[in-house]
Amino acid sequence: VTTFNRNELLESRALESISNQSIGFEGILLVDNSDYEKTRKMNREIFLERFPEGNYQINEGHPGAAGTWNQGLRWIEEQHPEAWVAILDDDDEWMPNHIELCKSHSTGNDAVISGIRTLLDGEFIEDRIPSEIVQSDFFANNPGWQGSNTFARVSTLMEAGGFDEGLLCTHDRDLAIRCFELPEFKIVLTRGVTVIYHLEKSRESLTMTGGRGKHTGLLQFHRKHFERMSKEDERRYIQ
Repeated sequence: VTTFNRNELLESRALESISNQSIGFEGILLVDNSDYEKTRKMNREIFLERFPEGNYQINEGHPGAAGTWNQGLRWIEEQHPEAWVAILDDDDEWMPNHIELCKSHSTGNDAVISGIRTLLDGEFIEDRIPSEIVQSDFFANNPGWQGSNTFARVSTLMEAGGFDEGLLCTHDRDLAIRCFELPEFKIVLTRGVTVIYHLEKSRESLTMTGGRGKHTGLLQFHRKHFERMSKEDERRYIQ
């Protein structure tokens, strides 16, 4: 779990939805990227009150989403190299069957991707339930692999290089592309929605359309991957 200056959402969305999972899990780690000591202290108390055996860490690496994710992945790989990891951002939530459904599809695979329900200011926007995913899908847009529905072998994510801390956005798309380049990488889709992805107009986010950060991030993504793109991929990206 990762968090950034959002005590209330961390507690009411992410941690609440983890508490409501239909099956248990072996461990939980919270990496805190918040700016202020007061916020971090509150996050730690909220987290350990709900999960007394949990591991709380302050992000000591790159001060952004990618650095926060990577610190957690590195720690898990060091302590539990054979583990599967499920990522959740503080402002998103899992449905109660998320871990159970993903775990049931994990045998013989390296990553399990379930569907995502997107809400804008609490109103339904869409369900993304991909029936298949290939590498080229990620050049034009994100077909349905995001941070909060990442369920994968930690060894696979780290072999692919983890999240790119130099990108402003598109971290998930970029990581997916690199995973698909691993030898014998195997991914399976659950074909069920188990993640709720929240967008809010009032809250700044690089995932929202528009904005200088979003534009710069997309240019970074194109510069990194354009040599992998076919002419059709390039056309779809520009559109």
